[in-house]
Amino acid sequence: YKSYEQKPNTFYRKFYQTDFSNKKKLIGKEHTGQLGNEDRIEREDKFKTGEYSALFCSPTMELGIDISDLNVVHMRNVPPNPANYAQRSGRAGRSGQAALIFTSCSVYSPHDSHYFKHAKDLISGVVAPPMIDLTNQELLETHLNAVYLAKVKLNELNQNLIDLMDKDNKDTLPLLPEVEEYLNLDQQSKNEIKYIFEKVIANFKSMKSPAMPWLNGEWIDRVINSCPKNFNRSLDRWRRLYSAVQKQLTEANKIIESGMYLSTSNEMKESKRNVAQAIRQRDLLENRVSYSSLSEFYPYRYLAAEGFLPGYNFTRLPIRTYIPIGDSGEYISRPRFIALREFGPRNIIYHKGSKYQIEQLLSQEADLNLKKAKVSKNSGYIMMGDEYNYEICPFSNVSLSDGGTKEIFIDLLEMSETRTREMDRISCEEEERLSRGFDIRTFFSMPGAGLDSIRMAKITNEGEDFLFIRFLPCARLIQINSKWMRSKEKGFLMGLNSCRWKKETYDTNAETAEPAKRVKLITYDTADALYIEPIKSLALTPAGVITLQYALKRAVENVFQVESREIGAELMGDELQPNIFIYEAAEGSLGILSQFIEDKDVFRNVINEAIDICRYDDKDYDDEASYDDLLNYYNQRYHDVINRFEIKDALEKLKICDVEIITSKTFGDYEEQYQQLLKGIDLNSTTELKFLNHLYDNGLKLPNATQKTVEGIYCQPDFFYEPDVWVFCDGTPHDDPEIRKKDKLQRSAILNRGDQVFVYYYKDNLEKIIGKRPDIFKKVK
Repeated sequence: YKSYEQKPNTFYRKFYQTDFSNKKKLIGKEHTGQLGNEDRIEREDKFKTGEYSALFCSPTMELGIDISDLNVVHMRNVPPNPANYAQRSGRAGRSGQAALIFTSCSVYSPHDSHYFKHAKDLISGVVAPPMIDLTNQELLETHLNAVYLAKVKLNELNQNLIDLMDKDNKDTLPLLPEVEEYLNLDQQSKNEIKYIFEKVIANFKSMKSPAMPWLNGEWIDRVINSCPKNFNRSLDRWRRLYSAVQKQLTEANKIIESGMYLSTSNEMKESKRNVAQAIRQRDLLENRVSYSSLSEFYPYRYLAAEGFLPGYNFTRLPIRTYIPIGDSGEYISRPRFIALREFGPRNIIYHKGSKYQIEQLLSQEADLNLKKAKVSKNSGYIMMGDEYNYEICPFSNVSLSDGGTKEIFIDLLEMSETRTREMDRISCEEEERLSRGFDIRTFFSMPGAGLDSIRMAKITNEGEDFLFIRFLPCARLIQINSKWMRSKEKGFLMGLNSCRWKKETYDTNAETAEPAKRVKLITYDTADALYIEPIKSLALTPAGVITLQYALKRAVENVFQVESREIGAELMGDELQPNIFIYEAAEGSLGILSQFIEDKDVFRNVINEAIDICRYDDKDYDDEASYDDLLNYYNQRYHDVINRFEIKDALEKLKICDVEIITSKTFGDYEEQYQQLLKGIDLNSTTELKFLNHLYDNGLKLPNATQKTVEGIYCQPDFFYEPDVWVFCDGTPHDDPEIRKKDKLQRSAILNRGDQVFVYYYKDNLEKIIGKRPDIFKKVK
């Protein structure tokens, strides 16, 4: 036996004995997307000269640091997936020298620990190519708007927005008459725009699907004709900000010029500060700042953010807040759903080392803009405006006459831009309130004719239904911020005149008090979504549905290699029998979820991935869930209920299920559609019967109609596929030269109108010619 005395750690003793007078000062600065352009350039320059020792960057360095000579990349944690790792590690080694990439793995992070054990999966993982849905309606509309503005050639758009408006009319700030005249193009110019745009989308014909019946000449004409109105409407948010600034400036000047306060009084100091801040805000809105082409309100950037022009690098329709910094200040923006939390009433945000509280909503006549909504408890579908009076849910067809089937929301106010004030300290009560967060709920709707564009698939086994899947293109997601989580009162107390958020202790009965009301904040976004209804035969408990939701979400992310933040998931409808709502949370459309009702193998791949994620074959693993499989930062509220064993039987059932993509709303299922088509074919045509039976026997997509007449052409093809494919089955009579000549004329006329023609000649190899058009004859069963 030999005693051992552990030597003390001498690090701190040496550290305190070190003379730092001759050492280089270590200065670090942040470098993020919210950094102003002038600050960004200054920090990059000082970083290059060595004055700043470190820049703490966002992972992608999206703001453009000069990294041509970068040979080392240090990632402070493990990226979400192999695609992110390849992107970030690829920042180094561009100068020709081999790069050193090292990644820190935290023992406290299950994600980091997992990839520390399986580093090969991260480093050598296959990177899926990025995806974007080129047939997204909003994407095409913004590009058509861009073609229109290019034709108009408004020089004012190169400088600022205020020069487009009549500044003498301060209340409404309408467009100048000459600007309106420029925007109203003659018919010849509109025809030229249409011709240019049709050339751009000429190749999109092959990508058309029943979900996009809008893509036609009439839609192009409608967008072109409404472009001036939509351009004017896209400036409304800027007008509201500008009016709020002018109001602040006027009110502050009134106090200064009233003669009621001493120059040393707090009221006078506050008013002078408000004047300086208002002038700064006005300069920002008028884009009278350095590097104006990179500012938040540079016209083209603003129009892209408002969704009028394409803007892949800018958040669409963001919500902004103004932050005063000394005598200056700046706007920062957030995506709408994040802003509903971060810029919520009296919330605290941190910016450049200081604390700021959200104190005011920049809304005019708030009491006149309050709305109400009705929600179907069964489906989670929300009805506003004209739909509010519906007594039947348009999505689920459930009656809403019973109070137990609906939920009413009143005094809803749309979330708009806000203003902050700097805070020195936060009380314990505020700290506790902030730690609990807001009570925010998510609903959905399909405005306009959106319900008609829904497509469905059934997951069945031996005639028994297990899941219904509905694909909702361009669904409207609506979030309502009802209250603080720890508050007993619903809504937030707001002054109706000033739109300032009041404390809970605010005395509305005081003589000097402005009228106040409790309001709930609402905002919305648009995204492609899947609505998944688990059927009773799947035998899932509410906890099982929650677990299945996160298993499917994780599986979708893995199969398509997208980040967790790019796919959202919510429970919809009845709490005892909830439905699963998965949506594309990324900017624009990824084109991922639509594949569930286009390719029957996608569902199987996702289910197999979900089974792999749950690790049922690992006999040494008996936990209900962990960060290696279903748990993550974003579903912490459900950690106590997520249990992979709750869905084991359900996943095994779904694995052996058949996927039936319902290609026609007219028919309930594939068999019914086949039987109806059999009744419609020419009984004397063996070619039509052979064609139809081949599709049925191989589970291929069936036609939508038989013997349908082509509008405007004296012609009746044998079959029709929506939206524009006409099928001819030519038997022996078509060997006649005269009939062939007639066939050629008719089919040329169909092609000339922009539709497609598919011909099956009785001597052709049917399997071979059908295999050449997988875009038409998809495997659906």
